Amino acid sequence: MSNFVNEKDAVKFIVQFTSFIASNPKGIILFDDMDKADPKVFDFLLHVFDEGEITGISNRKLECKEAVFVMTGNVGLTTIMQFRNQVPKIRNIFESDEGEAELNEFRCKFQDSIRQELRSLFHKDFIYRINEVIPFFDFTKDNVLELYKQELEKGYKVFSFDDLVVSWIVQHYHQDDKGAASVHDTVQNIIYEKIARIMIRNPKVTKLHLSVDHKTNKLLVSPVEFGTEKRLRSKL
Repeated sequence: MSNFVNEKDAVKFIVQFTSFIASNPKGIILFDDMDKADPKVFDFLLHVFDEGEITGISNRKLECKEAVFVMTGNVGLTTIMQFRNQVPKIRNIFESDEGEAELNEFRCKFQDSIRQELRSLFHKDFIYRINEVIPFFDFTKDNVLELYKQELEKGYKVFSFDDLVVSWIVQHYHQDDKGAASVHDTVQNIIYEKIARIMIRNPKVTKLHLSVDHKTNKLLVSPVEFGTEKRLRSKL
């Protein structure tokens, strides 16, 4: 929604939204960075959420009561940063059968704080029409490892890898402040570019295997050439 930050952009948004609903009355619509949109966008969506319909071309009514609207934004970030140190403790409570009272107390305080931040940006009538607000905390270490593993698995036609390679990449190159946004770029820059250089130098190689040298903690690339494994030590 960062493309609709003024009144002129808001008109463009309404036209695009109306066109989409005309073809997808039961669609799932994502509004990213909702907190950056022009106030007129909020006014328009308030009417949509309230009436479940909009007026299209030639004054034709377009129903969107069965459409699903998902909005993302940085609203509540201040609250999340304040509560982030308590997250490990709260996760432990979730995983146990005890501490229900403590969990409820945390939940109430957290939700109240989130609502205060929402009220500072959105009109209360707009907030009342939102079915659910879902906060997202930082990724855990296991989350990050799984993201990198999934990204590496996309290259299964070109290379295979040991599980230790995932941990090695996270340890040396992951940027916590960029979250999931850095995963794709990191794998592209660290793994794919290196693989491309090796395969260009060795055109007969069709597949590679990635591993980590336990003694030197270096990434190893093992191309298979005519059935003979030739191991090359990475300079990374």
